[in-house]
Amino acid sequence: MKKALLSGGFVVIFLFCLTSKAFAVDGWASENGGTTGGAGGTTVTVSTAADFNLYTESDSPYIVQVSGTIDLGSVGGGVNIKSNKTIIGLNTSSTIIGRLGFQRSAPYSSNIIIQGLNITNHNYAEADGISVKDYVTNLFITKCTVYDCGDGCIDITKASDFVTVSWCKFYYSNPAPADDHRFVNLLSASDTDTGDRGKLRITFHHNWWGSHCDQRMPRGRFGKVHVYNNYYGCSGNSYCIGVGVESQLRVENNYFDNVNGAWSSCNTSGYTPGIIGWNTGNVFVNTATPTWATNNYATIFEPNYSYTLDTGADVKSLVMAGAGNVADTTPPLKPVGLTATAGYIPVILDWNNNSESDLAGYNVYRSTTSGSGYGKLNGSLVADSNYIDDINTTDITYYYVVTAADTSLNESDDSNEVYSGLYGDFIGNDIVEMNDLAEFLTYWLSDNCNDTAGVDLNDDCIVNFDEFAVFADNWMEE
Repeated sequence: MKKALLSGGFVVIFLFCLTSKAFAVDGWASENGGTTGGAGGTTVTVSTAADFNLYTESDSPYIVQVSGTIDLGSVGGGVNIKSNKTIIGLNTSSTIIGRLGFQRSAPYSSNIIIQGLNITNHNYAEADGISVKDYVTNLFITKCTVYDCGDGCIDITKASDFVTVSWCKFYYSNPAPADDHRFVNLLSASDTDTGDRGKLRITFHHNWWGSHCDQRMPRGRFGKVHVYNNYYGCSGNSYCIGVGVESQLRVENNYFDNVNGAWSSCNTSGYTPGIIGWNTGNVFVNTATPTWATNNYATIFEPNYSYTLDTGADVKSLVMAGAGNVADTTPPLKPVGLTATAGYIPVILDWNNNSESDLAGYNVYRSTTSGSGYGKLNGSLVADSNYIDDINTTDITYYYVVTAADTSLNESDDSNEVYSGLYGDFIGNDIVEMNDLAEFLTYWLSDNCNDTAGVDLNDDCIVNFDEFAVFADNWMEE
């Protein structure tokens, strides 16, 4: 949707800086004030368990960049992350062996981002990969590969809330013996954990449950769980989504590929049963559509946040290409709908929003030659779909294009080209002529600052002979 410009010629431009490659937070983690992780804190790079423990368990905000493989055995097999942290891998080999847990006493952990890591934990105590317990709030986990964990890969329990798990891959290396535990994502630990009521608002999107995952993908109790655009490629499993006590699961545009039990009842007799609602966009390949449950899609919860559904048929290829701690080489689509204000100073650019889930922002380019010679105007990426070029020349025609960039720094092709900057060319045909004079005269001697914004060149809130002199100087100039 195109953004509307503010009246009076002013537009608010939002800029942000990327540290390494930060994803835009979405899903339930974007609610409750949002999740910013360690933004504003010191950035450190760690390669040892001691340093990883030091910074993740600090009371101060940090952006902790993980280099290489860190085995947490020397610090007890795990860490308890405190609030206001971003933990991010430097590359696709960044690996944690052990448990990522959280502060277990008040003040409980909140506002944490975990991104771009390989995580495994088979032998250490509490053998979850990421163990989200004890009132953790506003947690965003994205682009991680979590594998071969002795308990859950990512379990979320104990009244934790406002959590998003996106673009992650889960798998086990070998077929498990009968007593092994390949239960991937448990939500709430027990039917009697009534403190979870009103909590456990969790989003799972664009995740890949791969080889030898058996069940709990996820398995819910109590919470409002949004499950969309995920790929289930774990043939031989027991079931995928578990519907448990008092849970609500909204299931949209997922791809179930040769699996058993797209969703299964995990309700317990004597307790209020959970419910599930699914749309028609889910894809079932050699997988039976479950018939045991009533489809509550028309009445189940609707998330407060906005989101865009990928077509179910496209989910397999999208997720297999992008889920987990893998390099992303696919650029966003080029922006469309670029427009520029004609004949005014400064030049106001506006274009349609891109909808990619990993969109990081936009770049704006300008040239004095159509089709070539562009130079970038912005430093940090432009976060919103509009921009003001506060040029101070009035007799040059400028040409503009915009590109989109994602969180892996892939950049799109150029948008359509537009031009502006020649003062007085109000109709936008690259020349100041008689048709522009009529427009100019509508501002003549107007002393309303809002009405004259962009036409009043010397900021005295009136269009008079000062502006007319510039207009005349540009007359018939191309």
